[in-house]
Amino acid sequence: MNRYMKITDFMRIFSSERRIEVLDALLREEPKDEIKRHIPSSTYAFTVSYLKKVGFVREADGEVSLTDRGHANLVVFERFKESINALHMLYEAFPDHVIVFPDEFALRLCDIRDA
Repeated sequence: MNRYMKITDFMRIFSSERRIEVLDALLREEPKDEIKRHIPSSTYAFTVSYLKKVGFVREADGEVSLTDRGHANLVVFERFKESINALHMLYEAFPDHVIVFPDEFALRLCDIRDA
């Protein structure tokens, strides 16, 4: 068995706005009842079941929390998302310019998101 997650599996996990919403709430350590206030119970249950299956969350004593694996992947995804948003902002702000930067700065574009 391959011990590395395929990028397509990673992207599939984060392809659902609901999954991202639940993961973000868990990152903020929101309790289950709070999350269910803005997500239907059936959707919440289905989402948590999926995230447990991929090893991103665990359930104990009736509460759901991120696993270390889920937390690490969420942090990487958030940085990726912020970098994509910063890149989009650059292209929108300077539509007639050629935007070039060294590859090593690609995932650090999020550092300029508030520019």
